[in-house]
Amino acid sequence: MADAAVAGYAEALFAVAAAEGDLSAVEDELFSVAQAFRSNDELRSTLADGDVPAARRLQVVDDLLDGRASATTSALVSMVVGAGRASQLPAIVDAFLERSAASRNKAVATVRAAVDLTADQRVRLAAAIKTATGKDVEVRVVEDPSVLGGVVTDAASTSPARASARPQAIRDEKEPWLNSRSTRRTSPLRSRRTSRASSPAWSRPRSAECSRWATASPACRACPAPPSTSCSSSRAARWASP
Repeated sequence: MADAAVAGYAEALFAVAAAEGDLSAVEDELFSVAQAFRSNDELRSTLADGDVPAARRLQVVDDLLDGRASATTSALVSMVVGAGRASQLPAIVDAFLERSAASRNKAVATVRAAVDLTADQRVRLAAAIKTATGKDVEVRVVEDPSVLGGVVTDAASTSPARASARPQAIRDEKEPWLNSRSTRRTSPLRSRRTSRASSPAWSRPRSAECSRWATASPACRACPAPPSTSCSSSRAARWASP
């Protein structure tokens, strides 16, 4: 029954917002209200407390949204709170966003990041999620300082991408040396090892087990040239034979 009630309120919010002609703005504002409700214990307890007079709860809504949201958004939040459904407000907003996205044949992908994403990053993230899941999505960003680099996908509608939240589109900006689509660069931690592995075999230090290397003079060891009979130093005598 609770799910049916949430779906019913979400449908009502969608119908009103669509009729008012400012659906996109209402979506953004209601998403922000839901995040504030989730993160503020005092606000949540006040609006969901049935012992607090309805007039007082509605006044809190007015004070909270005054100058920060459109009249349509304020009216919709007041409707939910006035009906005694404040405790379900985040769930109702989530269902409303899904219903609204579905009207555009898309799903909602809620992601967490330390800072908000730019419009271009959102577009590329949506493309990366589509590649991983096959779904067209609309990205909603929750700012979460605990996320150290990249983003964390947090949406059941994009479950294949849920476990990992560092699509290439965002990762390239934070760790450019991982970008395999442009000029190849190597992690600073691996550069010396890679350089050593890719250098000619003769230019690398010989093993201490090699008797010729062990008995070679310091000057001979430092010589960059390969062992050769044309070497004019004492190296020729020691390394001339294979």
